[in-house]
Amino acid sequence: MNKNTVVEFTGRQETADPLTELLRRGARELLQQAIEAELSTFMEGFKNRRLDDDRAAVVRNGHLPERDIQTGIGPVKVKVPKTRSKDGEPVTFRSALVPPYVRKARSLEAALPWSYLKGVSTGEMEEAYPETRQQRCWVHKTANVLNKLPKAGQPKAKRFLYDIWQAETRADAEKVFDTFIETYEAKYPKVVECLLKDHEELMSFYDFPAKHWQSIRTTNPIESTFGTIRHRTKRSKGCLSREGMLHMVFKLGMCAEEKWRKLRGFDYLAKVITGVKFKDGEEVSTVDQSAA
Repeated sequence: MNKNTVVEFTGRQETADPLTELLRRGARELLQQAIEAELSTFMEGFKNRRLDDDRAAVVRNGHLPERDIQTGIGPVKVKVPKTRSKDGEPVTFRSALVPPYVRKARSLEAALPWSYLKGVSTGEMEEAYPETRQQRCWVHKTANVLNKLPKAGQPKAKRFLYDIWQAETRADAEKVFDTFIETYEAKYPKVVECLLKDHEELMSFYDFPAKHWQSIRTTNPIESTFGTIRHRTKRSKGCLSREGMLHMVFKLGMCAEEKWRKLRGFDYLAKVITGVKFKDGEEVSTVDQSAA
Protein backbone atom coordinates (compact mmCIF):
# COMPACT_ATOMS: atom_id res chain seq x y z
CA MET A 1 0.00 0.00 0.00
CA ASN A 2 1.29 3.44 -0.89
CA LYS A 3 1.53 5.50 2.32
CA ASN A 4 2.80 8.63 0.63
CA THR A 5 0.93 11.70 1.92
CA VAL A 6 2.55 14.22 -0.42
CA VAL A 7 -0.06 15.98 -2.57
CA GLU A 8 1.19 16.38 -6.12
CA PHE A 9 0.79 19.77 -7.77
CA THR A 10 -0.90 18.26 -10.82
CA GLY A 11 -3.79 17.09 -8.64
CA ARG A 12 -6.91 15.62 -10.21
CA GLN A 13 -6.71 17.60 -13.42
CA GLU A 14 -3.55 17.89 -15.49
CA THR A 15 -2.43 21.48 -15.93
CA ALA A 16 -1.17 22.67 -19.28
CA ASP A 17 2.02 24.39 -18.18
CA PRO A 18 4.87 23.49 -20.57
CA LEU A 19 7.39 25.77 -18.82
CA THR A 20 6.92 24.09 -15.44
CA GLU A 21 7.04 20.67 -17.08
CA LEU A 22 10.28 21.60 -18.86
CA LEU A 23 11.86 22.80 -15.62
CA ARG A 24 10.74 19.66 -13.82
CA ARG A 25 12.14 17.40 -16.54
CA GLY A 26 15.44 19.28 -16.48
CA ALA A 27 15.60 19.03 -12.71
CA ARG A 28 15.02 15.28 -12.92
CA GLU A 29 17.84 14.81 -15.42
CA LEU A 30 20.27 16.91 -13.36
CA LEU A 31 19.34 15.11 -10.16
CA GLN A 32 19.79 11.72 -11.78
CA GLN A 33 23.20 12.75 -13.15
CA ALA A 34 24.27 13.97 -9.70
CA ILE A 35 23.22 10.67 -8.12
CA GLU A 36 25.13 8.74 -10.76
CA ALA A 37 28.20 10.87 -9.97
CA GLU A 38 27.75 10.02 -6.28
CA LEU A 39 27.59 6.34 -7.15
CA SER A 40 30.75 6.56 -9.28
CA THR A 41 32.64 8.13 -6.39
CA PHE A 42 31.24 5.46 -4.04
CA MET A 43 32.26 2.61 -6.36
CA GLU A 44 35.74 4.10 -6.80
CA GLY A 45 36.39 3.38 -3.14
CA PHE A 46 35.91 -0.37 -3.76
CA LYS A 47 37.84 -0.71 -7.01
CA ASN A 48 40.63 -2.64 -5.29
CA ARG A 49 38.20 -5.00 -3.59
CA ARG A 50 38.34 -8.07 -5.84
CA LEU A 51 37.20 -11.68 -5.84
CA ASP A 52 39.58 -14.61 -6.23
CA ASP A 53 39.04 -14.60 -9.99
CA ASP A 54 39.81 -10.84 -10.06
CA ARG A 55 36.23 -9.79 -10.70
CA ALA A 56 34.85 -6.76 -8.86
CA ALA A 57 33.50 -7.63 -5.41
CA VAL A 58 31.08 -4.68 -5.35
CA VAL A 59 28.80 -4.15 -8.34
CA ARG A 60 25.66 -2.23 -9.34
CA ASN A 61 22.39 -4.03 -8.73
CA GLY A 62 19.54 -2.18 -10.41
CA HIS A 63 17.54 0.61 -8.78
CA LEU A 64 15.30 1.19 -5.82
CA PRO A 65 11.62 1.84 -6.66
CA GLU A 66 11.11 5.22 -8.32
CA ARG A 67 9.73 7.89 -6.00
CA ASP A 68 8.74 11.55 -6.13
CA ILE A 69 10.68 14.29 -4.37
CA GLN A 70 8.48 17.30 -3.69
CA THR A 71 10.27 20.52 -4.67
CA GLY A 72 9.41 24.15 -5.23
CA ILE A 73 8.51 23.40 -8.88
CA GLY A 74 6.43 20.35 -8.06
CA PRO A 75 7.25 16.63 -7.78
CA VAL A 76 10.46 15.39 -9.41
CA LYS A 77 10.80 11.66 -10.02
CA VAL A 78 14.07 9.98 -9.07
CA LYS A 79 15.52 6.46 -9.14
CA VAL A 80 18.35 5.70 -6.72
CA PRO A 81 20.71 2.90 -7.83
CA LYS A 82 21.55 -0.09 -5.63
CA THR A 83 24.80 -1.97 -5.09
CA ARG A 84 25.55 -5.58 -4.22
CA SER A 85 28.52 -7.24 -2.56
CA LYS A 86 29.72 -10.62 -3.89
CA ASP A 87 32.22 -11.41 -1.15
CA GLY A 88 29.84 -11.59 1.82
CA GLU A 89 30.61 -8.21 3.35
CA PRO A 90 27.49 -6.03 2.97
CA VAL A 91 27.84 -2.76 1.09
CA THR A 92 24.97 -0.27 0.73
CA PHE A 93 24.98 2.87 -1.39
CA ARG A 94 23.09 5.80 0.16
CA SER A 95 22.73 9.04 -1.74
CA ALA A 96 23.50 12.18 0.23
CA LEU A 97 21.25 14.15 -2.13
CA VAL A 98 18.27 11.82 -1.73
CA PRO A 99 18.55 9.90 1.56
CA PRO A 100 16.21 6.95 2.17
CA TYR A 101 12.55 7.87 2.83
CA VAL A 102 13.07 11.57 2.03
CA ARG A 103 10.19 12.89 -0.09
CA LYS A 104 10.59 16.65 0.24
CA ALA A 105 13.39 19.04 -0.57
CA ARG A 106 14.84 20.42 2.67
CA SER A 107 13.99 24.00 1.73
CA LEU A 108 10.33 23.05 1.24
CA GLU A 109 10.14 21.01 4.44
CA ALA A 110 11.83 23.74 6.48
CA ALA A 111 9.39 26.35 5.17
CA LEU A 112 6.43 24.74 6.94
CA PRO A 113 7.54 25.11 10.58
CA TRP A 114 9.30 28.40 9.74
CA SER A 115 6.08 29.82 8.32
CA TYR A 116 4.23 28.62 11.41
CA LEU A 117 6.66 30.37 13.74
CA LYS A 118 7.11 33.55 11.70
CA GLY A 119 3.59 33.83 10.35
CA VAL A 120 1.02 32.34 12.68
CA SER A 121 2.87 33.16 15.89
CA THR A 122 4.13 36.67 15.22
CA GLY A 123 2.15 37.89 12.23
CA GLU A 124 5.28 38.32 10.10
CA MET A 125 4.18 36.17 7.16
CA GLU A 126 5.30 38.91 4.76
CA GLU A 127 8.91 37.91 5.51
CA ALA A 128 8.21 34.41 3.94
CA TYR A 129 6.39 35.65 0.59
CA PRO A 130 6.73 39.59 0.62
CA GLU A 131 5.08 40.24 -2.77
CA THR A 132 1.98 38.17 -1.96
CA ARG A 133 -1.40 39.90 -2.10
CA GLN A 134 -3.36 39.99 1.15
CA GLN A 135 -7.03 39.13 1.58
CA ARG A 136 -8.82 40.10 4.77
CA CYS A 137 -11.27 37.56 6.16
CA TRP A 138 -14.86 38.69 5.57
CA VAL A 139 -16.18 36.56 8.43
CA HIS A 140 -13.89 38.24 10.95
CA LYS A 141 -14.38 41.69 9.44
CA THR A 142 -18.17 41.27 9.64
CA ALA A 143 -17.91 40.36 13.31
CA ASN A 144 -15.63 43.33 13.99
CA VAL A 145 -18.03 45.75 12.30
CA LEU A 146 -21.15 44.36 13.99
CA ASN A 147 -19.51 44.61 17.42
CA LYS A 148 -19.49 48.39 16.99
CA LEU A 149 -23.26 48.56 16.38
CA PRO A 150 -26.26 48.21 18.74
CA LYS A 151 -27.79 44.73 18.59
CA ALA A 152 -30.98 46.08 17.03
CA GLY A 153 -29.04 47.43 14.05
CA GLN A 154 -26.80 44.42 13.48
CA PRO A 155 -29.10 42.30 11.23
CA LYS A 156 -29.47 45.12 8.67
CA ALA A 157 -25.72 45.82 8.64
CA LYS A 158 -24.96 42.11 8.32
CA ARG A 159 -27.13 41.91 5.18
CA PHE A 160 -25.29 44.92 3.77
CA LEU A 161 -21.90 43.31 4.34
CA TYR A 162 -23.05 39.99 2.93
CA ASP A 163 -24.20 41.72 -0.26
CA ILE A 164 -20.74 43.27 -0.65
CA TRP A 165 -18.64 40.13 -0.66
CA GLN A 166 -21.28 38.08 -2.48
CA ALA A 167 -21.46 40.57 -5.37
CA GLU A 168 -20.69 39.09 -8.80
CA THR A 169 -18.22 41.82 -9.78
CA ARG A 170 -16.02 44.27 -7.92
CA ALA A 171 -17.94 47.18 -9.42
CA ASP A 172 -21.17 45.84 -7.92
CA ALA A 173 -19.42 45.26 -4.60
CA GLU A 174 -18.08 48.81 -4.55
CA LYS A 175 -21.59 50.21 -5.09
CA VAL A 176 -22.93 48.37 -2.04
CA PHE A 177 -19.77 49.31 -0.13
CA ASP A 178 -20.35 53.01 -0.84
CA THR A 179 -24.00 52.73 0.14
CA PHE A 180 -22.96 51.16 3.45
CA ILE A 181 -20.56 54.05 4.11
CA GLU A 182 -23.22 56.65 3.34
CA THR A 183 -25.75 54.88 5.55
CA TYR A 184 -23.62 54.58 8.68
CA GLU A 185 -21.04 57.36 8.41
CA ALA A 186 -23.02 60.03 10.29
CA LYS A 187 -24.27 57.95 13.21
CA TYR A 188 -21.57 55.31 13.54
CA PRO A 189 -18.17 56.67 12.39
CA LYS A 190 -16.25 53.87 14.14
CA VAL A 191 -18.19 51.31 12.11
CA VAL A 192 -17.22 53.05 8.88
CA GLU A 193 -13.61 53.41 9.98
CA CYS A 194 -13.41 49.70 10.77
CA LEU A 195 -14.57 48.78 7.28
CA LEU A 196 -12.61 51.42 5.37
CA LYS A 197 -9.18 50.62 6.84
CA ASP A 198 -9.10 47.23 5.08
CA HIS A 199 -10.94 48.28 1.93
CA GLU A 200 -8.38 47.03 -0.62
CA GLU A 201 -7.53 43.85 1.28
CA LEU A 202 -11.22 42.95 1.48
CA MET A 203 -11.61 43.18 -2.31
CA SER A 204 -8.46 41.29 -3.35
CA PHE A 205 -10.32 38.07 -4.13
CA TYR A 206 -11.91 39.64 -7.23
CA ASP A 207 -8.47 39.47 -8.91
CA PHE A 208 -8.33 35.68 -8.57
CA PRO A 209 -10.25 32.80 -10.22
CA ALA A 210 -13.91 32.69 -9.17
CA LYS A 211 -13.58 29.04 -8.20
CA HIS A 212 -11.02 30.07 -5.54
CA TRP A 213 -13.24 32.72 -3.94
CA GLN A 214 -14.85 30.30 -1.53
CA SER A 215 -11.44 29.41 -0.10
CA ILE A 216 -9.78 32.84 0.02
CA ARG A 217 -12.57 35.15 1.20
CA THR A 218 -12.29 33.79 4.74
CA THR A 219 -9.53 32.31 6.91
CA ASN A 220 -11.75 29.50 8.17
CA PRO A 221 -9.94 26.81 6.09
CA ILE A 222 -6.61 27.91 7.59
CA GLU A 223 -7.91 28.25 11.13
CA SER A 224 -9.54 24.82 11.14
CA THR A 225 -6.22 23.31 10.05
CA PHE A 226 -4.18 25.09 12.71
CA GLY A 227 -6.80 24.66 15.44
CA THR A 228 -5.29 21.44 16.82
CA ILE A 229 -1.75 22.82 16.40
CA ARG A 230 -2.63 25.93 18.40
CA HIS A 231 -4.32 23.82 21.09
CA ARG A 232 -1.37 21.43 21.51
CA THR A 233 1.15 24.27 21.42
CA LYS A 234 -0.54 26.02 24.34
CA ARG A 235 -0.81 22.81 26.37
CA SER A 236 2.82 21.82 25.86
CA LYS A 237 4.37 25.28 26.22
CA GLY A 238 7.64 25.05 28.14
CA CYS A 239 7.65 21.24 28.07
CA LEU A 240 9.59 20.74 24.85
CA SER A 241 12.84 21.91 23.37
CA ARG A 242 12.73 24.18 20.33
CA GLU A 243 13.62 21.27 18.05
CA GLY A 244 11.02 19.04 19.68
CA MET A 245 8.36 21.69 19.26
CA LEU A 246 9.19 22.10 15.57
CA HIS A 247 8.87 18.36 15.04
CA MET A 248 5.53 18.29 16.86
CA VAL A 249 4.13 21.20 14.86
CA PHE A 250 5.22 19.61 11.60
CA LYS A 251 3.75 16.20 12.40
CA LEU A 252 0.46 17.74 13.57
CA GLY A 253 0.29 19.60 10.29
CA MET A 254 0.84 16.35 8.38
CA CYS A 255 -1.98 14.70 10.36
CA ALA A 256 -4.31 17.62 9.62
CA GLU A 257 -3.45 17.29 5.94
CA GLU A 258 -5.36 13.99 5.77
CA LYS A 259 -8.65 15.87 6.16
CA TRP A 260 -7.93 18.65 3.70
CA ARG A 261 -10.23 19.00 0.74
CA LYS A 262 -8.98 19.70 -2.76
CA LEU A 263 -9.11 23.35 -3.75
CA ARG A 264 -11.90 24.09 -6.23
CA GLY A 265 -10.41 25.08 -9.56
CA PHE A 266 -7.10 23.37 -8.77
CA ASP A 267 -6.10 23.60 -12.44
CA TYR A 268 -6.09 27.41 -12.16
CA LEU A 269 -3.23 27.41 -9.64
CA ALA A 270 -0.55 27.19 -12.32
CA LYS A 271 -1.99 30.29 -13.99
CA VAL A 272 -2.10 32.24 -10.73
CA ILE A 273 1.49 31.28 -9.90
CA THR A 274 2.76 32.28 -13.35
CA GLY A 275 1.07 35.68 -13.12
CA VAL A 276 -1.97 35.29 -15.37
CA LYS A 277 -4.35 38.18 -14.65
CA PHE A 278 -7.95 37.73 -13.52
CA LYS A 279 -10.74 40.29 -13.28
CA ASP A 280 -13.96 39.58 -11.39
CA GLY A 281 -12.94 35.93 -11.26
CA GLU A 282 -12.50 35.56 -15.03
CA GLU A 283 -9.19 35.19 -16.87
CA VAL A 284 -8.17 38.35 -18.73
CA SER A 285 -7.39 37.65 -22.39
CA THR A 286 -3.86 38.13 -23.76
CA VAL A 287 -4.98 41.20 -25.70
CA ASP A 288 -6.49 42.79 -22.61
CA GLN A 289 -3.38 41.99 -20.54
CA SER A 290 -1.12 43.66 -23.13
CA ALA A 291 -3.34 46.75 -23.13
CA ALA A 292 -3.28 46.85 -19.34
